[in-house]
Amino acid sequence: MRPFSTLFAVTLATLVAAGSAAPASCPPRRYLNEASGTCTPCPPRALTCWSSTSALTCERGYFLTADSTCVRAKECPSKTFADRSTNACTPCFHADAATCSDASPTGTTSCGFSVEGTQLHLTGGSCAEAPSCASGSFLNKDTNTCSSCDVLEGQASGLFFDELSSQCVTQCRKYSDGVSLPATYLDSSRLACKSCGSLEIDSCDNLGATGCRAPFALTWSSDCVSREACHALGPNFFVSYFTVPRFGVEQYETGFCASCGTGEANADRTGCIE
Repeated sequence: MRPFSTLFAVTLATLVAAGSAAPASCPPRRYLNEASGTCTPCPPRALTCWSSTSALTCERGYFLTADSTCVRAKECPSKTFADRSTNACTPCFHADAATCSDASPTGTTSCGFSVEGTQLHLTGGSCAEAPSCASGSFLNKDTNTCSSCDVLEGQASGLFFDELSSQCVTQCRKYSDGVSLPATYLDSSRLACKSCGSLEIDSCDNLGATGCRAPFALTWSSDCVSREACHALGPNFFVSYFTVPRFGVEQYETGFCASCGTGEANADRTGCIE
């Protein structure tokens, strides 16, 4: 029979050994670290994991990405969507999709770029390059085809309907060309370009002319009048012209009709006597 002291030593050694053994399993949000033999915390929002940097499953409301992290639905990487059936960020069906709502062939919601770097457009749930549309037509983003323009179709494509030419344009024609095309201004209520009227109006807004091409001159009432009509307003009225630089077009003059107030206009009616 062993002495009591020997029996006690053997029992104590057994208990110490048992206490230092690695646990058979770890609770949620922890994993068994084989190097230390301890339960170590998982990455943020991970329910189970392989390591401190690689999640295996995520907490409710979070989705597993391809690089083993847990993110919210709106944080799923480009070309993936939050798949609630798997709680993972699942790849879109089409490789050139930027975003999608599901993994079906028609689930694409926006497109990325082609291999050549061309912006692709959504057509029937898939992505394709846009056709080159002729003048007077525009790209219909729903069908990826060229369509004739009207106000609603222009708005849908981010363009403006030019009421004078019945074309969809990227911006209104700010200035008259002085030959055949009057200036236009943006009617913000309809997102359409409205004509300023006659060619002598160089520019305008919804209240009237804001500039007049020579030999016409702009009055304080936003009208374009001739030199004679300006002088007829009173002896202290004069007309002054100045050159306006316009990029890409030949320089021309615009004029304004003004009063000297209580003073007098000079002899040639081009300014006031100081």
